[in-house]
Amino acid sequence: MRTDLRSKIYDLRLLLAVLAALAVILVAWLVPLPHLMLGEEAQAAARLPQDRTDVSQAEAAFEQAQNSYKAYVATNDVGAAFNTLESALSAVQADPANRQLGAAFNSATGPVIQYADQLQAYALAGEAYFNQVKHYDDELMSWTRSLGADSESLRPDTWPIVEYLKLYPPPIGEKAEYSNVASASISGAATMLGSTSPGPYDQDTLSQYQSDINQLREAGRSIEYIESLHAQYRTFLNNYDTKLQVVASGASGGSLSGSRTVLALATNLLLGLALVVGLVALFLPRLRAGKEAAS
Repeated sequence: MRTDLRSKIYDLRLLLAVLAALAVILVAWLVPLPHLMLGEEAQAAARLPQDRTDVSQAEAAFEQAQNSYKAYVATNDVGAAFNTLESALSAVQADPANRQLGAAFNSATGPVIQYADQLQAYALAGEAYFNQVKHYDDELMSWTRSLGADSESLRPDTWPIVEYLKLYPPPIGEKAEYSNVASASISGAATMLGSTSPGPYDQDTLSQYQSDINQLREAGRSIEYIESLHAQYRTFLNNYDTKLQVVASGASGGSLSGSRTVLALATNLLLGLALVVGLVALFLPRLRAGKEAAS
């Protein structure tokens, strides 16, 4: 009587162990578990909706500053303002003690300083826009890397972006005939010109004024070129973003298809059977030992 009871208890334990193993396998096969987030790059996809919004907002602010700048240069002869200022400076350099010439030079700085204010606002908006677009670029590439082997099909789509960035001046790109002008340098040159007076002047101060004028001329040329590049840069990224979403939606981190699905199911089945066999092998010796002890 006791032997039969012990035997039934051991049989029940083995049955419960096998059922538990099968339950674990069924959960692994059928329950949709969340994807693993393997590091910072894998989280880029979750941040991208906000990144896209931030880029759009920076773009709107940039376009407003761009329109304002273009309207200013369309209604003001900036080139003539620089020529007038340089002519006045040359006259003062020839006679630094002449206060009448100094007053003419001081007056000629006004239109150039007004232009510098417009240029600085344009440059500030351009810097903010480019930085946001570059961040968007970095986030797209982070998401791409997180896809592993699935990202290989996107490699040719990154080349136009890489090549386009070469159009920017160093250190971003390779267009050495333009300068990567910071908005702060424009402010510094404009502030220096705003400190002029009727004189008299020393030659060192006049040389500094000439350097500031040259700097503002170059800044206008370079900034107009740099800011003209941003729109196409964003267009390349928008196109890449669309293709990336398509690839990510069919990546191995999501639903599998075709032969990969069959392979995954076969692998799961083999692992499940191996687990069941292992559990049986683990408990069967104990079951036999218990029966022998009972008898």
